[in-house]
Amino acid sequence: MGNFEPLEAGMKGQVLLGRYELGDEVGQGGMATVYSGVDLLLNRKVAIKILHRHLCQREEARNRFYREAKVIAKLKHPNIVEIYDYAGENSEVSFIVEEFVEGRNLLDFIEEFGPIQPEISALIVIVVARALGHAHEQGVIHRDVKPQNILIRKDGILKLMDFGVAHVVDMEHLTVTGQILGSPAHMSPEQIEGRALDGRTDVFSLGTMFYQLCTNKLPFEGETTGAILRAIAEVRYKDIRQVRKGFPDDLQRVLSRMLERDPDKRFQSAKEVADTLEGIVKPLGFVDVEKDLAGFFVNPMVVGGEMRKRVAEARLERAKVYFRKGAYPALIRELNVVLALDEQNKDALLLLKKGQRAERTRQIFKKAFLWSLALVILGGLGITGYLLIPSEKPEVVEGGEVVLKERSLVEDTFAVSERRKPVEIETKNPPPKKMNPKTQSPQVAQPETVKVTIHANPPAVAIKIDGQFVAYGTTGEIDLPKGKHTVELSHPRCDVCKDTTYDFYLDPQNPPKAPLKFSIKYYDATMLVRATKDGVVFVNGVKRGEVNKKLTVPVLSPNPSLTTILVKFTDGTEKQAQIVLSPGAEIDLSL
Repeated sequence: MGNFEPLEAGMKGQVLLGRYELGDEVGQGGMATVYSGVDLLLNRKVAIKILHRHLCQREEARNRFYREAKVIAKLKHPNIVEIYDYAGENSEVSFIVEEFVEGRNLLDFIEEFGPIQPEISALIVIVVARALGHAHEQGVIHRDVKPQNILIRKDGILKLMDFGVAHVVDMEHLTVTGQILGSPAHMSPEQIEGRALDGRTDVFSLGTMFYQLCTNKLPFEGETTGAILRAIAEVRYKDIRQVRKGFPDDLQRVLSRMLERDPDKRFQSAKEVADTLEGIVKPLGFVDVEKDLAGFFVNPMVVGGEMRKRVAEARLERAKVYFRKGAYPALIRELNVVLALDEQNKDALLLLKKGQRAERTRQIFKKAFLWSLALVILGGLGITGYLLIPSEKPEVVEGGEVVLKERSLVEDTFAVSERRKPVEIETKNPPPKKMNPKTQSPQVAQPETVKVTIHANPPAVAIKIDGQFVAYGTTGEIDLPKGKHTVELSHPRCDVCKDTTYDFYLDPQNPPKAPLKFSIKYYDATMLVRATKDGVVFVNGVKRGEVNKKLTVPVLSPNPSLTTILVKFTDGTEKQAQIVLSPGAEIDLSL
């Protein structure tokens, strides 16, 4: 084969192996060009995938191409493109003949119709995961799972393709003649790092596709290929709930597990992914996944709308169960999903209002109970007064050690504070001998520091003072120099909290008599109220601006809240609506 000459592109009408007639070029990837063709023997349309010239000239690449074609030809699954034939080792042309799928790929679909509803995206992931599971059972790893490699047949059936191309070159090497193998944005960390691969690498790539289907954005992005690869290696991506408002928690948990950096922490098989997602979507009314999905792709606008309604109704019924059980946080999360699908759903809005009121009442009683319990316990120990009345001096114990222990703060909060070790300040100097007040009057130096305690709300907030981390939630009593100080608040687990800074001044002659309290701030919401006539917009009774102009609305709580919008028109008429407002929300309302 030393005189091997690869096929040149543009050979329309040429017949390969005396059977397959080349047609027009229909696609091109990093490793092969795809042509339409006709099987003259069986009189059927086929796709002919021809290896690129630079790879055809390498005997190693050709041999691997043939070897893998034989393996992949064994895959028989309704959602995998079937391989019919391939060129033998002695052929002048390296090519594969496979099923021709008339339609378009998933990437083209979301670019035309936009992000797909999360539950419908889950149906897609189930179908693809089942196909991958079949391949994995045969010892075949895809290694290039992405929307471009999922074809949508005209009858709505999905077809996974390009197994063969993904196996042409050993994937422990990232480049072949300067090109990245596969799609960098969909690679797994172990692919990038050249580690051993198994089916779990396809689980990770499927997770990146799941994210993209729901948001029309890639989870791992960067200005250069190197930046993308670093983001994947470190698994740095934006929480999908920040990108797509109302993304369901149950699906987010699945997605997060698919995108774990450590393969041992991911789903251990594609089948496990499919089974888990089916357990989520079936109670929402998607019993026949294949049939439902095919119907959606045939008529996405109409069927998609029906599916949105179906999901909203099912999740609303689930929220009612949470309400009856008193599971108010779960109720609120579920209603967020419902209102993301149908923002003016009156039943959901009413139930949300009831749930929020019940949760506030529960928190008040919980807080009162905890304080009462603490008082009873501490009273029994005889130290209630000591803990409730700030001590002017630290306790001096035998041996001259001074110990200040941080006190916990029981507070109504949306996040659980991390456990904090007590702050202990020790001194090795023994306590001074007692003086006779009648005979000695030591001179007291002017204090240069001020004792202060800082409480942050909510208690999980990280507190920095003058750029130095001090504590979470509360500092306990600390000494700070007199003068101006800056406190910085940040929340390690809050996506809607923004870093907040306050300045305060300490005067030794006028020290704080109570703890200084600072609250973290939340991202403002934006609102556009559309109307056909001029008017002024009021949000919960506060004037915010005019209609048909983008307004900024401060949000004081991390939780979604029922909000009243009132528009007073210049002709004397008024219109009112209720919406759910949350930090960072973008509201577009027509009145």
